[in-house]
Amino acid sequence: MTITEEELFETIRFREKCLEEEREALEGIEHITVEYERDLLEDESKLKTMDRVFDYLGLKPHKCSTALKKVTSRNISDIVENHQEIIDALTGTPYEKYLGWG
Repeated sequence: MTITEEELFETIRFREKCLEEEREALEGIEHITVEYERDLLEDESKLKTMDRVFDYLGLKPHKCSTALKKVTSRNISDIVENHQEIIDALTGTPYEKYLGWG
């Protein structure tokens, strides 16, 4: 796939708006936050996250598993044809930190 710089930043702005709306909707409501990249991407983090969720819910830890398998590469160059343009567009921005996980 090819992603234009305009599409990239439009999508980032949309996602940030959704995140802010989510934060506002949850304000004052007790909840737990789970983020895919931080909490579910790696097997070790999945186990820690599930333990955290069980603890939050007041439940005993339980071994969890899934039949789902990751089907895409984490390497941007395997997915995006113009990956160098995307890297260049994000470099020097607050979003540059996301280049490290993919």
